[in-house]
Amino acid sequence: MNIKIEPGSNIQITDKPIVNVFGNVNILKDYTPDCQTTGNSDNRCRNSCEEDCGDGVEDIGQRIRTCIDRLIEEKLIAHLYDYTWILEVMNQTDGLPHFNTPQSFIIYMKDLGIEKMPSDSTINKKQNVFSGTFPDWKFTNCDTTEANRRINVAKRFLNIYRKLTS
Repeated sequence: MNIKIEPGSNIQITDKPIVNVFGNVNILKDYTPDCQTTGNSDNRCRNSCEEDCGDGVEDIGQRIRTCIDRLIEEKLIAHLYDYTWILEVMNQTDGLPHFNTPQSFIIYMKDLGIEKMPSDSTINKKQNVFSGTFPDWKFTNCDTTEANRRINVAKRFLNIYRKLTS
């Protein structure tokens, strides 16, 4: 049996019994958003966990875009590599998309309309200079003031996001 899914078709992918078919088909490129309700990153399509998280992909994307716009407006993104801290806080926070590579994060952000992004190598370099779990990140390449600034970028991103969801 062959199944052809046309753009704009309504489908639902789930391991639960299907009662109603709903949701828009979203063509995912290299990124794999994951609602992480179980605390792991098992690369499920975001639509498959819509019920668990209560949000559609578009809503999450719009909120993330709003957060980024606010960070830029508030001049908290001082360097392009500051997107690394946003990537990492998203990966370490349940209910936000998860990205396996910097490139998948960059593609996701560009799909949201954020044009000015660092290269994947820039993000990769910055990922290698810190350890720990948010907000207790430890940096090996900067002083305490810069470390706190980086953590505050991530904190502010989460703060804005959470206010948008309440």
